[in-house]
Formats: sequence, structure tokens, C-alpha cells
Amino acid sequence: MQTNSPNSAQVQEPLLYTTDEVARIFRVSTRTIQNWRDKGQIEFLQINHVILYSKNDVDELLKKYHSKSNFGRK
Repeated sequence: MQTNSPNSAQVQEPLLYTTDEVARIFRVSTRTIQNWRDKGQIEFLQINHVILYSKNDVDELLKKYHSKSNFGRK
């Protein structure tokens, strides 16, 4: 039987990502992420000198660049 007690370990995805985290998600360099920012390809927040990216914006970019494989289709 599974319980939902306060002691249950639940992993929550962050709502905001750093540049390093976004670079790891896309498997590109942090410089590439900076280029995307400069070109307006990814939205970001800047609080003081910290740049952050919302999970929704990262998810949207993933959907945009996701390609469906035609493997096995005729």
C-alpha cells in the first residue's frame, strides 16, 4: 500500500533553470545558450546578474526542435 505522507520522497522538477542546466538539457555549450538568448530564440529572466529560464520556455523550445523519426515508415 502506498501512502502520501509528508515523509514520502517526491522529486519535483525545478520551475527555473540556470544556463548550465539548460545547456545540459540540450547537450550544447553554455555559449550556444547565450547565442540563443542574444538571437531571441529562448526567453529568460535576469535577476541582478543571474540569468534563469522557465521550465515552460525550455519545454516549448524542446517541442520546437523535436523531430519525429521516419524510421520504419513507408
